[in-house]
Amino acid sequence: MPHTFFISALLTSFFLPVVAFGALVTCGTSTTAPCTICDFYQLVKTLTDFLLIIIVPLAILALAVGGIYLLAAGGRESWVSRGKEIIWSAVIGVLIALVAWIAVNTIMSLLIDPVTFPLPWNQFPSCSTAPGSSSGSAGGFRGGGASGSF
Repeated sequence: MPHTFFISALLTSFFLPVVAFGALVTCGTSTTAPCTICDFYQLVKTLTDFLLIIIVPLAILALAVGGIYLLAAGGRESWVSRGKEIIWSAVIGVLIALVAWIAVNTIMSLLIDPVTFPLPWNQFPSCSTAPGSSSGSAGGFRGGGASGSF
């Protein structure tokens, strides 16, 4: 039981600054404007940033726990194998995330026509966030195609 409390306190203090950086959706409430396509872009960007920020601390924590298992094994083969398993799981998890990013980047760069979609696939179109600006019916969307929109 004390271990559960310690791990919970450690994880809470570890991830609290990451979680507290902002709301996922800042529109559609009684005090804000209705949601637009730009708000969807912002939601996807926020989630992507969160996942990219959280993967590094999780990997470091897993590597540390695996290392502690190895150091504290004291000849117990089950602890040594558990420590190695945790370390390999962390390394494989980070490699899966990186290979997935590379695979999507390669496929998207092969499939996207740069004339009709001049932005990189992982860069969102800029949206006007200034109050009172009129940018059309696309909810503040300013595309970047040859004709000025998608």
